[in-house]
Amino acid sequence: MPARRTVCRAFILSCIGFACGLLAGAVAADPWSAEASATFLAGIGGDWQGRAVRTPAGPFGYDLRFEPDEAQCMAGIAEPGGVHHRWKFCPTADGGIELEFLSDFGGNDRAMFLLLEGVTDGTLVFHSTTLEFLKVLARLEQDCLRLQVLHDERLHVEIHLSRPAPAAGTGACPWPAPVSETL
Repeated sequence: MPARRTVCRAFILSCIGFACGLLAGAVAADPWSAEASATFLAGIGGDWQGRAVRTPAGPFGYDLRFEPDEAQCMAGIAEPGGVHHRWKFCPTADGGIELEFLSDFGGNDRAMFLLLEGVTDGTLVFHSTTLEFLKVLARLEQDCLRLQVLHDERLHVEIHLSRPAPAAGTGACPWPAPVSETL
């Protein structure tokens, strides 16, 4: 009987180890470096046109221009419907990126700060330093940029942007259409 228990215990422990390995692989982030940060920051510079395809208020046009500032950040302002959105991506000392976002909707004048948490399948994942429920995802592919805002891991806002004159042969941006335009 003790040998049988040992075999069962070993089997259970190996199954737990296998499941933990699968779980760790499912959430593992892609490697990231200071060079990747510099490439992302340089890649978002310039003009973008597009739409906020999913918001609490429905879809609307969303044009954005990123320019470098004195702190080596890429700062951009969008003015959808009379509201100002300021996006500011900055390199960090450890080779990552931080995001400062400010929307003056409803008279707000306080920016939110988010740090790069990791990169999954080419999408940068930022988490808020003060609001536990808030994440921002950013994905840059050639002449396409997608920004997503998550509240409690649920999509709150999705923005699809492309260059005004995409490079020849790049085609349409690869983002899927939203399931619903409003929440």
